[in-house]
Amino acid sequence: KIIHKYPHCWRHKTKVFLRITPQWFINLDKKNLREKLIKNIKETNWIPKWGKTHMENMIKKRPNWCISRQRIWGVPITLFVNKKTLKIHPYTNKIIDKIIKIIKK
Repeated sequence: KIIHKYPHCWRHKTKVFLRITPQWFINLDKKNLREKLIKNIKETNWIPKWGKTHMENMIKKRPNWCISRQRIWGVPITLFVNKKTLKIHPYTNKIIDKIIKIIKK
């Protein structure tokens, strides 16, 4: 008999299926990004108030920030990526701007 633990979602109590996928990270120590983020966090009016402390502590302690985590909440990152080369399409920003203009109409 083999007994082992299997990861479960703490919110939903359902099994978590693990898959290896490419991820995107931001180096918070390049170009003073960490300091800029903390400055902006302090200048923002947070509702609820505890969100400010939570976000500030998270940014202060985080080595790199994985911005491509697969979660059921959050905002997806809109990018056009070449499936073969995995390079971002050079006109991604222009394409997204065009889509925004069409939606606003």
